[in-house]
Formats: sequence, C-alpha cells, structure tokens
Amino acid sequence: MRRVIGIVALLALIGCDAAQHGSHRVVVRASRDGAPISGVAITESGVMIGETGEDGTLRLDAERPEGATLELVARCPEDLRARPEHLRGRLRAWSRRDAEGRASTPPLEFEVRCDRRVRDVVVVVDAGRPDLDVQVDGHVVARTDVAGLAHVALQQPPGQRFVVRIDTSAHPELAPPSPEQRFTIGAEDEVFYWSRPFEAPREESVASAEPSRRRRGRRGGGGIERLR
Repeated sequence: MRRVIGIVALLALIGCDAAQHGSHRVVVRASRDGAPISGVAITESGVMIGETGEDGTLRLDAERPEGATLELVARCPEDLRARPEHLRGRLRAWSRRDAEGRASTPPLEFEVRCDRRVRDVVVVVDAGRPDLDVQVDGHVVARTDVAGLAHVALQQPPGQRFVVRIDTSAHPELAPPSPEQRFTIGAEDEVFYWSRPFEAPREESVASAEPSRRRRGRRGGGGIERLR
C-alpha cells in the first residue's frame, strides 16, 4: 500500500513539474515620439536575442520554469537611449477569458521608449540693457544686443542643471549685481524667456542711503516664462 502511495505521489510531482516548465510568450514594444521604432536590440546576460521590427515589436518564446524572473536589456539605435533600459518581469502561466469565454494566456509585455540623449534648450535673456555678457555656468556664451536681448542655446541631457548669469561687473550702477537664474533640462525641448532681471532705478538720495542693501540681492525682479 505504501508503495502504491509513493508511486502516485511521484507521478503527481512529475506532472506538476512538467506543468511548471514550458514556453512563455514575451513581447517587447519600442517607440520614439509615439511612433514604432525598429532596430532596438534586446539582450539577455550580454547575449543578443533579437531586434524590434518595422512595427516596433519583438516577440520571443522564453523557455523558463513557472515563476522565473526574466531580465532583459534594451539598446536603442543611434544617439538614443532606452527608457527603461533594464526590463524585468516574472513569468506566470495565468489565464484570462475573452468575450466568447475562451481561455488564453497573455504574454509578458514590456514597453520601451527611445529618447534623445540630449535636449535642445533656448533661453532668451531680456536684460533691457545692451552690451552685457551672459554666462552659462561661469562661461561667457552671449552678449546682449542693442535691444538688450541675448539668446542662449544649449544641448544637455534631461535632468541636467545650469545657471545663466548676466555679468554686471562693468556696470556697478545696476542692481542687483550680476543676477542669475537656475534652469533644469526637462524631458522635452524647451524655450525660456527671462525678462527684466534688474530693479527699477531709484532716486539718488535713496540709492546713496542704502548701497549695501541694494547689492545683496542676486536674483533680481525678473520673471521666467516657458515659451515651449
């Protein structure tokens, strides 16, 4: 009797193990600016396993045990970077039913977005004063024209921070001295308008009475407007 029970238990274990191992469907979809992109390489443990096609999709069959974790790496072409770069998911053989009641096992799906590694950012500086040097992180990159305007164009990765500064060292009458503004590169190309960072001129009596207070500020009274 014990022998029969042991054989039955062994058969049940084998059947369970066979059910847990099998082929799992995996789908990777890649896009750029909302449109499918081909040539996105997918690797596993450094081994190339495929690329997305013209429809931006790569379909795989993963031979793994039930519950195993699948770890892939996406690489976008050219000067693009994958978001996310590391793809991680658990393989589960769960089923769902369609409108007609038929059971099906959905694939493990990953979404990859290919973004440019850098973004274009333009800062329009409206100082209202001509012939002032405009610096980015301490380096002169532009000079205000006769209308008091200067254009700063940069290419930086998303998340990068930089400081735009108007150098007034040759104009001690301007307040606040050398105003500056901090910016952070976003996920999209952007245009900023930095307007009138200097305070309105004061009467000489007031100016002479408070020279130190006038020169303590660094930010000025200007405003920032995002144009795009």
